Amino acid sequence: PTPGLKDITETLCTRLGALGLETFGEEGDPFDPACHEALVHHVRADATRLTCTKILRPGYRTGPHLLRPATVEVTGPPPV
Repeated sequence: PTPGLKDITETLCTRLGALGLETFGEEGDPFDPACHEALVHHVRADATRLTCTKILRPGYRTGPHLLRPATVEVTGPPPV
């Protein structure tokens, strides 16, 4: 982004953070259907659990309240 837009983005993130807004969703997080929305499911024979392998859109929460789930791709074991 341009320097002006970068400054606006940083200010907005700082102000929203001060109000308690948090972003979440990291690659490698265990998949939790309560706060993640999986759009793509990849199967790997050596996987032991569902894991977020790509964050398509971060989630947002404020305190204990979920505002938007993180949209993710997951990788997990084959179905039994």
